[in-house]
Amino acid sequence: MIAPHPSEPGPWLGLLLVHAAWQRQGLGTQTLQSIESLLAGEGWDEVRVSVLKATPGARRFFEHNGYTLVDERDDQNKRPCWVLERRVRD
Repeated sequence: MIAPHPSEPGPWLGLLLVHAAWQRQGLGTQTLQSIESLLAGEGWDEVRVSVLKATPGARRFFEHNGYTLVDERDDQNKRPCWVLERRVRD
């Protein structure tokens, strides 16, 4: 169902946005957990996400949810990003 990027070892979460009026109510975490469960059920071991360095709050959100920094690089538009990863299956 969810295919990895050809040059990376597993699936990537492309984008997770919650409208500001709905933030801090657990919706992002619930959505993230649902995605992770889906990926684990399909046999994936980990998931990665790229977070723009211009959005440190997004990095904090993912780190709060168990993601760790594995790389720093520019995205396809030359914007600096952090790459974070989380195991979803043992």
